[in-house]
Amino acid sequence: MMDHSLLAPSNADQWVECAGSVQMNLLAGPKTSNETAIEGDTVHDIGAELVEGVTRGQLPGKASSKLWDTTRNGVFVTKEMVDSALMYAKHIEKLIQYTRVFGGPNIGIERQIEIHGIHPACFGTPDFFIYDSDEKHLTVYELKYGYGVVEVFENWQLICYTKGIIELLGIVPEKISLIVVQPRAPHKDGPIRGWIVNNPADLNPYFESLKQAAALAMGSSPQTKTGPHCRYCPSLLNCETARSATDSALDVVGGLKQSTINENSLWFRIAILKRAQEMIKHELTAYESEVESKMRAGQLIPRFKMSPKMSNAFWTIPHEQIIELGKTHGHDLNVEKALTPKQAMTAGIPEDIVKAFSKREKRGVKLELDDLKQARFVFNAGKGE
Repeated sequence: MMDHSLLAPSNADQWVECAGSVQMNLLAGPKTSNETAIEGDTVHDIGAELVEGVTRGQLPGKASSKLWDTTRNGVFVTKEMVDSALMYAKHIEKLIQYTRVFGGPNIGIERQIEIHGIHPACFGTPDFFIYDSDEKHLTVYELKYGYGVVEVFENWQLICYTKGIIELLGIVPEKISLIVVQPRAPHKDGPIRGWIVNNPADLNPYFESLKQAAALAMGSSPQTKTGPHCRYCPSLLNCETARSATDSALDVVGGLKQSTINENSLWFRIAILKRAQEMIKHELTAYESEVESKMRAGQLIPRFKMSPKMSNAFWTIPHEQIIELGKTHGHDLNVEKALTPKQAMTAGIPEDIVKAFSKREKRGVKLELDDLKQARFVFNAGKGE
């Protein structure tokens, strides 16, 4: 088996929508890892290490205290990174204790699996899965360290892994739980979110969509298509389809014509404009990153210059001197402030405890487009973990 899957589950949201991206990315060559990506990989390594410890009866909290302020994969391991991995491991610890599945084929920690039911070129590495054969319940986890929100409902990566795990174990589960753990991304449902599929047959149409998309992607003439999936596409800079999409949003010369926009078409026009706005933002980010990369390498790019980014101001004197400075001018600079509810959960306070002693208030309203995704989520599967 090759090291990297052409149809990687981690990119499934991209190749399901844009079949041509697979072959374009192959031509573009391997994507270089940046510090953010390496940090994410390191958090995954720590999380897997802590979960491995759980299967041997070790307490993840005790083990994690020895990991910060060290160096791993060439990056400095911060307390935030360890706390993120610990949140993930503690949630899994409860499940392992409940199911009493500590080893064997029904548990997988960063275990590479083939997903031939989607395509022979499709394989990947789920962060964690566990199958409770007594209750016929399969649970699949995905740990995300980034700030960008990843939704669990209709998550193509988790759906793809689920297909492979079912094939690997030769099981017919009666219940499937898909879990996203995302410690640093703000979400109304908290950092740990689940999509509970009480009727696993509901996933069959998704499996079929993945299979059809994979066949198109590996075919002789796959098409490219723009959309939100373009955001992280390595081929965005060289994609003529993406360029055409953004160019079409620029000025157009036309005749003196008017068209009336009624109430029923308002949402459609706003949806189109928002999508165009996102597409332009993605391509602009890609071009700016390319310019910055070339200039950091010493190359001159016409009409651009590198300017220093400035941090917020910070004190250069000890805490005690800051307090005395304030007193001299009649101000108390030693203000104690409690952590916010979100910071408290990140620090390890149980989410249910925090919610019992905190609240969120309505502060006006904002206009949002309803993609009906939440309605489908509630109707098809229900909420919960």
